[in-house]
Amino acid sequence: MMYSHMMIHYGEIGLKGSNKPFFEKALVNNVRKSLKGLKHKTVKKAYSRVLVELDKNSNIENITKVLEM
Repeated sequence: MMYSHMMIHYGEIGLKGSNKPFFEKALVNNVRKSLKGLKHKTVKKAYSRVLVELDKNSNIENITKVLEM
């Protein structure tokens, strides 16, 4: 089965106010760095989740292994 996206649900970051966007941005940047070299299109934050847009040549198993570390 072909998937177009992978959704990462990270739960609530236990911060309030202006700190939360800073840490969410850091999380997205860390996911991007972790996936560097693996085939995917984009990584972005949407609705308190991180979405990884997959390429038709993306290896879901490899991406999952990297993100589980």
